[in-house]
Amino acid sequence: MNSLTGINPAVKQMFDRLDNFGFGFEDQFNLLNKINDSWLSSTSYPPYNIKRNGNLSTIEIALAGFSKEDILIVVKNNTLTVSGDKKESSTEPHEIISRGIASRKFVRIFALSDKTKVSKASMINGMLTITIEKITSEEDKEISVPID
Repeated sequence: MNSLTGINPAVKQMFDRLDNFGFGFEDQFNLLNKINDSWLSSTSYPPYNIKRNGNLSTIEIALAGFSKEDILIVVKNNTLTVSGDKKESSTEPHEIISRGIASRKFVRIFALSDKTKVSKASMINGMLTITIEKITSEEDKEISVPID
């Protein structure tokens, strides 16, 4: 797979034999590499759940102490990036003695396939919910190929 540039060597090695079975999967390999890099560099903050119900998947991210103005959600190049940066209020009337609710900066990255789209996001009681919809197109349906 000479056309796979920038691929983690371990990931590339896992898929080298697939050359015999398919064509045009370079984008999927790049996506798998992105997932691998994200997984290796990720922390456990903020915690999240992923749920699936039919063609809908939901990512729930626990963000106690953050408001929706502190959160940025960006979808680009099959990557969903959720980041947060809580601005400290200088008008706080009291001093915080002990901080048990984390409010540090964060970035969470999720890889998306070509056949998904982020359809909505909401923030209720410190829980950010992002809905991802699986798209089924005419191209995905089985067809018979006539022989000339």
